[in-house]
Amino acid sequence: MEYNMIKKELAKLNTNRQNARNKLIRFWVMEKGIAPEEISDRIETLLERPENYSIDQLEEILQIIGKEEE
Repeated sequence: MEYNMIKKELAKLNTNRQNARNKLIRFWVMEKGIAPEEISDRIETLLERPENYSIDQLEEILQIIGKEEE
């Protein structure tokens, strides 16, 4: 997936930021065993500044959110 497409997907998430944030927290808590308070700030940074992340990281995050919607 190219970077501009990923940015568009993340921009869509920004319109529904709380929902995306909750899905990511749920994934990291359930799958990775990370406490919600540990990951919360990192998710906010991701949603506000996707350019700080690699394309692979962004694709993985979009897959996580997509899985939660199924």
